[in-house]
Amino acid sequence: MRSVRDLMESEGSIPESLSVERVKAHLSSYSGKLSSSALNSRVCGIKYYFRKVVRRPDLAVDVPNPRVAKYVQEVLSEGDLGVLFRSCQSMRELALLHLLYDTGLRSREVCNIKLTDFDKVHQLLTLRNSKGGKMRTVPYSSDLRDTLTAYFKSLKSYPTVYLFENRDEAGRAITIRGVQYIVKEVVKRSRLKREIHPHTFRHSFAIHYINNGGSLLRLKELLGHDLIETTLHYLKYCSIPLNDCPSPLSVMLNRNKENKKKP
Repeated sequence: MRSVRDLMESEGSIPESLSVERVKAHLSSYSGKLSSSALNSRVCGIKYYFRKVVRRPDLAVDVPNPRVAKYVQEVLSEGDLGVLFRSCQSMRELALLHLLYDTGLRSREVCNIKLTDFDKVHQLLTLRNSKGGKMRTVPYSSDLRDTLTAYFKSLKSYPTVYLFENRDEAGRAITIRGVQYIVKEVVKRSRLKREIHPHTFRHSFAIHYINNGGSLLRLKELLGHDLIETTLHYLKYCSIPLNDCPSPLSVMLNRNKENKKKP
């Protein structure tokens, strides 16, 4: 992690041996050299190191995040999501919203999904034309599989190429504007008084994934980020569980006990 490496090189010591004052002084040295967003990424990286790697959340608490001009859009709670899902008037709408939240995909990626991109045996979805022209594979849940099955059954005519096709022209994909319109209409019916866009589901997926104990590196791959620093932005909005991983000592001792029980 670049932020931790730079801290070690600058101070000539491992981060956990440094005082909070020295860490703050190190970060202050970037004042005027980095944007608020870049500085915030470094702070998030150091906090992640303290909390998850060396298990010193007491150090992370006192390292302040700088104010950034661009904030992550408001995250949807489980209650909000339930209201939105119940506000869908068709299986097409519900399938789209479930897909956005279940996978964290971008609108353009949703538009480009073809029926042949699904690996139904392993429940994997291949995105062949992601941001930057890259390809990646993401898993999808059994719940989404069931929703998509119900969606297909509700259609008068089965899609020929794309998962969500343009209603005015068979064989052509839904447009980004079409995705935005569906979300807008569902939000309007839900009467939730906030700005909610397709990308809001992506942010919610990312933050809920971390809050549920998901790996930051795995999240980077799922979201298709080139840099871990981009993924680190989400840490500011997360409540990282501090007891989600078992003690290595306990794991080792329990394994030894199990081995002794074997005949």
